[in-house]
Amino acid sequence: MIRIYATKKASRYRLYLEGHADFAKKDDIVCAAVSALTEALIGYAAESPACRHLRFSVKKGEAFLSCRGGLGAGFDMILRAYREIAAHYPRHVKIEIAECS
Repeated sequence: MIRIYATKKASRYRLYLEGHADFAKKDDIVCAAVSALTEALIGYAAESPACRHLRFSVKKGEAFLSCRGGLGAGFDMILRAYREIAAHYPRHVKIEIAECS
C-alpha cells in the first residue's frame, strides 16, 4: 500500500509518500499514477522561484517534499488527484491530509 501524508500550514507545504501499491506485478498503473503526480509536483516546486527552503528526495518506495510558498493551487490539485486515486483504489492507496491554520 502507498501511504501519503500531506501537511499545509499557512505557506508551508510538506508531502511524504511511502510504500508500493502492489496493484499488479507488472505495469502497476496505481504506482505509475502516484509517481507521475509526485514527480510533477517536485519538478514544479523546483522550478518555482516562489518556493523557498525547498527540500526533496525521491527513492524507490519513498518520496519527500518540503517548501515554503510557491505551491498553492498546484499542491491542492495534486492532493485532489491523490484523493481520487485513493477513492478508486482504497486497498492500494491511503492519504492523510492535515491542514493547519
